[in-house]
Amino acid sequence: MSPFELSAEHETFRRTVRDFAEKEVAPHCAAWDREHQFPLDAVRAMGDLGLFGLTAPEEYGGAGLAGDGGFTSLCVAIEEIGRIDQSLGITLEAAVGLGINPILTFGDEEQKRTWLPDLVAGTALAGFGLTEPGAGSDAGATRTRAVLDDGEWVVDGAKQFITNSGSAITSLVTVTARTGEREDGRPEISAIMVPAGTPGFTAEKAYDKLGWNASDTHPLSFDGCRVPAANLLGERGRGYAQFLSTLDDGRVAIAALAVGCIQACLDHCVAYAGERTTFGGPIGRKQGVAFQIADLETMLHAARLLTYRAAAMKDAADAGRAVSTKDFKQAAAVAKLYATESAVSATRIATQVFGGYGFMEEYPVARGAGDLYPRAVAAPRLVLASASPARLATLRAAGLDPEVVVSGVDEEQVERTEPADYVLRLAQLKAVAVAAREPRSLVIGCDSVLELDSEILGKPHTAEEATRRWQDMRGRAGVLHTGHCLIDTHREVWLARSAATQVRFADVSDEEIAAYVASGEPLEVAGAFTLDGKGGAFVAGITGDPHNVVGISLPLLRIMVDELGFAWTDLWA
Repeated sequence: MSPFELSAEHETFRRTVRDFAEKEVAPHCAAWDREHQFPLDAVRAMGDLGLFGLTAPEEYGGAGLAGDGGFTSLCVAIEEIGRIDQSLGITLEAAVGLGINPILTFGDEEQKRTWLPDLVAGTALAGFGLTEPGAGSDAGATRTRAVLDDGEWVVDGAKQFITNSGSAITSLVTVTARTGEREDGRPEISAIMVPAGTPGFTAEKAYDKLGWNASDTHPLSFDGCRVPAANLLGERGRGYAQFLSTLDDGRVAIAALAVGCIQACLDHCVAYAGERTTFGGPIGRKQGVAFQIADLETMLHAARLLTYRAAAMKDAADAGRAVSTKDFKQAAAVAKLYATESAVSATRIATQVFGGYGFMEEYPVARGAGDLYPRAVAAPRLVLASASPARLATLRAAGLDPEVVVSGVDEEQVERTEPADYVLRLAQLKAVAVAAREPRSLVIGCDSVLELDSEILGKPHTAEEATRRWQDMRGRAGVLHTGHCLIDTHREVWLARSAATQVRFADVSDEEIAAYVASGEPLEVAGAFTLDGKGGAFVAGITGDPHNVVGISLPLLRIMVDELGFAWTDLWA
């Protein structure tokens, strides 16, 4: 038997969870979704079944299966719950992977005994606060800060899209925060546990989502929130490494959730194709439909094998067997990539097999399409909140053709702060100003500044200013900062990121500068540093993202588009 095939015990466990899901979840999940109701009773019932404790030791109320197939059992449970209801599936995945796992892995004994028993029993939930309005897996962009003051951490900042963070049984949220700086200037990121109800900690109004409507997801705010110094989770400054480890396990669990979605699509399509008749026979006999169902079956087998291969590697590592960390990370990433992309394809195929009924809310495939909305959303109208011809040309060269709408924001009126924060603020202000006038659009706001000797150089307004600027810059090195803000005005969600590129300017003559200024290009900020325009001859070298030199980072923009749930190719002109 290959090492990632499920054992007889796992298959027996699968039947147990499937019976539970079909009896306790299936009759109610459509109503939960329609009413945006977080199903507390179902969560408690999953706790009674032991689903939250599959990877936890017995001393904390768990099953004691760590290293003995416990993680695989968790993936089986997530798959089977997700097969019936993705909202409840993500609740289980996040509760264990993001709530319990960090405490179990990095907590001290007192922290474990304080928090784990209720979390493992399913009578309490915990969230993991990583993502921010301007930061996600980019630790350097984290803005939430925590300062140690008189034996307490004082936390200030905001988090967004945090699962299990504001339910009636949420007991705490573990947040990543800047707690200082390293010797090399990089931020020191630590993880701090913030109990629910702590003054200054607010779970804001739950998001009005298109999918996963029965899951609990909130933006969080921290305003002078004080917690004991003992609430530091793990080592100070190790928060970044801790969340990377946490996300590796989470990728496999998310893959299992996606496998459940594919299985549900297959089950529904097979049943419907046998019942729905056209031209004297069931549509399942038509090759066009049969081929699509065959594709579902193929994707299901491949996704399931990749997922449980990665899960088996995790269990083997927990059992002390030699498993390469690099190999596991790769297996987890491959499983998540294939399974989630296949789930999106599966929901698309299912809606096609069901025809018009696939878009009716009373049919489960419609709810499945909504749950996978972040990957299945139609392309919006694209708007660039910048008059920069260099940015527009860069986007067009990448296959995009946005409409240009000038924001009208007066940059001179915006207070100058640290360069990365300043350009983020400018990009956000421009995107927000345009978004207010452009409904059902994806608005791109950008702005760039040059930092030279810790000073932000303003935009030259005249030829004389541009001449003095280039005379001052020649032969020197600076940092070009660009802020990016994306706003989906239809869903009212947004992201903001900044990019930095080191630029070394050539030691050019006064005559060369005069000729360049006369061309008019230096008066366009992004154009002044472009490698494609006339200014290319004045840039001796760059270190970092070359796209950022023209005032917009295409690689960063692709990541942001992906995080908002759009495919880059969907935005092509």
